[in-house]
Amino acid sequence: MGTFSENLIFIAVLVNFIRNTVSEDEFIRLGIWCFSFHLEYKPRHTSEKICSEKGGQLIMLDSDKKIAVVRKYIKARGFTSDLNLQKRQILLNSYHRIQDTVNYGERFCRMYKNYRMAKPNKITYIPNKKLRVNFLENQRANLTTPTGFVVEPSSITGAGLGAWAKKRVRMYTVIGEYEGEEHRNEEFISQYQWTIPEIEQTMSYYIDAASPAKSNWLRYVNCARNVHEENLKPIICDGLVFYMTSKDVEPDTELLVWYGTVYGKHFGITRIHPSDELDLKSTFYIRVNYSPQASDSTLDSFNSHISNRPNSSETNNGMLNKTYFGMLDSYRGGMWKLVLEKNYSYFSDDGLHFPFICEYNQNICLNSHN
Repeated sequence: MGTFSENLIFIAVLVNFIRNTVSEDEFIRLGIWCFSFHLEYKPRHTSEKICSEKGGQLIMLDSDKKIAVVRKYIKARGFTSDLNLQKRQILLNSYHRIQDTVNYGERFCRMYKNYRMAKPNKITYIPNKKLRVNFLENQRANLTTPTGFVVEPSSITGAGLGAWAKKRVRMYTVIGEYEGEEHRNEEFISQYQWTIPEIEQTMSYYIDAASPAKSNWLRYVNCARNVHEENLKPIICDGLVFYMTSKDVEPDTELLVWYGTVYGKHFGITRIHPSDELDLKSTFYIRVNYSPQASDSTLDSFNSHISNRPNSSETNNGMLNKTYFGMLDSYRGGMWKLVLEKNYSYFSDDGLHFPFICEYNQNICLNSHN
């Protein structure tokens, strides 16, 4: 027998050989179905395009029997050992940075509550520029812009004015308190308002910076469209809202913050980090499609689980309103589970990359060389 290292090498070579025996041009007949298994990691739109170009579509999981056949084949071929951890690590790192920013924001809030405006030197804080005695009321917001920052046209088409840094600003710098009118009018929705939850009451109130005469320069900070643009984090603390840099900001960079789920939806932006939904460390995922109209027991159980989730039609970017919506079949520790593939493009550009399965009609299989 060979050494332990030699055996590991042999197993790795064998697994790679088994995987490579299934190419993207090979049709596999399993029972009454015809598939091709693609182990290359692709975004959803590319997966669908590849299947379409070959005359098929992403596999439609519409029966227990089909699910069982596919899962058995995947496991037998050893595909579940391919986790592509290198690509997933990038997302895991970004998730850790987000958590670090959240923790630092909480630290700032504790310090603020203890010291109020007499902030300790360890916390970098940039206050508003002091207003002159006489000024035009509608210029108040712009006039509060501190040195090193300007209000100029936004880089985002149609966004109007934006707030820009003209100097380098270190990460975790609090650049001021968001000012505006306070109200409790739940029917009035403004893109300039932040919701302040009441801890001891059921009603929330709002800080609304819609009026330039009653707000400050932070009203001009626009909504980030992706994690690359996002460089500010809102900190809701003691009934107030502060903006803190979530990364180092270079000179001539527009300041952009995530507005939150409600306003993000208004702009057509969804901010869901994959690590909040998926296990990126040790679970194998493969992209599929799914029919919520299926009647088999496994799928009935899944349908019930989805329909019982609160606000599911909103939290899943509208996918549940469609007859077919994006799914991933997952495998970990001997257990299979269907999970939703949500819109993760905010953190992953064109979406997450996963292996996938194409499905074809029997005529394509019969006419193939397989």
